[in-house]
Amino acid sequence: MDADPDAIRERLQVVHLDEPVSVSEEAVLYAEDPQTGCIGLGEVEAEAVGNAVSVVVRYERDERSGPPYVKAPGRVVRKSWGRDRTGVLGRVRDLL
Repeated sequence: MDADPDAIRERLQVVHLDEPVSVSEEAVLYAEDPQTGCIGLGEVEAEAVGNAVSVVVRYERDERSGPPYVKAPGRVVRKSWGRDRTGVLGRVRDLL
């Protein structure tokens, strides 16, 4: 059964940290799922929630084996290409 991202979002507890942590030079937020213990971190709430939903879905897909997952902010890059015939997936595939 696939996890419902909207149901996960509703049960997340979001906490604003007023000081930088090792994953970012900025103050961060974290979103924790009380059912699984999984945590998502982000520099903005949407990033923290998105990261939390991502790890909860993975954790539930893996049948809740082992300790909960944590996802921190990842590398952000600028989109440096315009629209082309291959589309976004073709361009990303070419980069890999």
